[in-house]
Amino acid sequence: MTQLAQLDSFEHCTSMRYCSFEVNVNAPIGFSIGLSVSLDKSDGLLRGVIYRLIEVDGLTDYQGPFMIDAEGVVRVSGELNGYVGESCSFIIEALALDSDSSQSDVQTIFITA
Repeated sequence: MTQLAQLDSFEHCTSMRYCSFEVNVNAPIGFSIGLSVSLDKSDGLLRGVIYRLIEVDGLTDYQGPFMIDAEGVVRVSGELNGYVGESCSFIIEALALDSDSSQSDVQTIFITA
């Protein structure tokens, strides 16, 4: 079974449970917010995986100013100016080539000035 494992997070978040992060409004497109994930390979099997962000409804593609790259790193993907003082929330989904999938709990990014 495919499981997400937290690789890089701030000290206050050590699992794929609910986590919150802060990103400055001036962060450039492509900037890593400090959240990255990978597959738990504890079963010894190496699988290909596709990561994606989905809305908190757990069904639709995420439409906000963040994206996740092929390595599982969440990055800024658009202008943040219109989001100052707001938060953006999403779920991370990992789709393994063996048709198995896993989802994180809701992740929240606060945009600061």
